[in-house]
Amino acid sequence: INTGAVPTILPIPGLAESKFAVDSTGIQRLENLPKRLGVLGGGPIGLEFAHLYNTLGSQVTVLDASEAFLPRVEPSIAALAKGYLEEDGIQFLQGVHTQEIKDGEASLTLVTDKGDFEFDILLYATGRKPNIELAQMMGLELTEKGFIKVDSYYESSQSGVYAIGDLIPGYMLAHVASSEGIKAVRAICRQAEEPVDNSSVP
Repeated sequence: INTGAVPTILPIPGLAESKFAVDSTGIQRLENLPKRLGVLGGGPIGLEFAHLYNTLGSQVTVLDASEAFLPRVEPSIAALAKGYLEEDGIQFLQGVHTQEIKDGEASLTLVTDKGDFEFDILLYATGRKPNIELAQMMGLELTEKGFIKVDSYYESSQSGVYAIGDLIPGYMLAHVASSEGIKAVRAICRQAEEPVDNSSVP
């Protein structure tokens, strides 16, 4: 099983109802380039689209609740990345906590503890969670954080059912899922190997 992940929608008043707020799938379906793009969340997905739309000509502002930029990355590398992105014209606001989102006629207003911000489109990239609908239908055991529980060979609580990728604990990265898939198939074929070592994931 590898049904991937879905965007996490934070319980921010007005977010789910806003017609100007999109997730990482919705932003790829925009018919027009937004003049002012707000990006809620400073993780890899948010930064990828921030860079893309800045290159296309949007005025991009990234708002992140974390005080640190890319906190999981080596600080010196994170500082270099932020510097390059700022040189390109992207504005970063750290330690910003969103309180409400209000739709206007042609834009939205982001109400935060650092003031109000108006955008034509807001991308919310505030994390992803495993898409476990099928796993729940099958009655597979889950971890406390909502992932499918697997053993060292990626077999779930149900004999003969294996899970990989975003559905199990670890990095939500395509190349990690590919490696896990190869190891799961080898285990099924009685050629079991050691599981993927997440400490060596680039």
